[in-house]
Amino acid sequence: VRFVLGIDLGGTSQEALAEVLSWGIDCRIVNHRLPGHTFHPKLYLLEWESEAAIIIGSNNITEGGFFNNYEGAAHITYTLPNDVEDFATACTGLARFLDPDGPVVKPLTEELLKELTDRGDVPTEEEALNLRAAARKAKLGAGEKKEPLFGTEDFDPPPPLPADLLDRLIKNVRKRRSTAKKA
Repeated sequence: VRFVLGIDLGGTSQEALAEVLSWGIDCRIVNHRLPGHTFHPKLYLLEWESEAAIIIGSNNITEGGFFNNYEGAAHITYTLPNDVEDFATACTGLARFLDPDGPVVKPLTEELLKELTDRGDVPTEEEALNLRAAARKAKLGAGEKKEPLFGTEDFDPPPPLPADLLDRLIKNVRKRRSTAKKA
């Protein structure tokens, strides 16, 4: 398992990075130091012994991206070993995103997360929510009420999290809150 994440739009929180770091997997952070060069691909590569899949689309790896938003994606399935050459060709074409390196890439470590946090380069979940709320409020205008132009649709709720994952998440949050109180 490998995650390759961008942090330059403030959508990747300190808590999300800490959670991924706790999984003990290869995670790389991509960030060009100059504005206007956003790392923003959404692609998912899954490989098993007899099958592989590549999903390329607009959806972030969030509840909204997979369950609530209007998103589009192409899902390409490869039967292995029959399609191994086509799959290898696709992986080669996507290598820049699947296995990035160079001056804009760093492995996610405790030290990097601490530095990103100390510098304010990644927001907390609360800060990210507040920024989005402020942006929505600014967009609506100060106290301005407008008649809606569009309606709404109901969405099916996302499936429940597996019990073991939910337990780990709760323990992790409690541990962080306890540590924060002690500090």
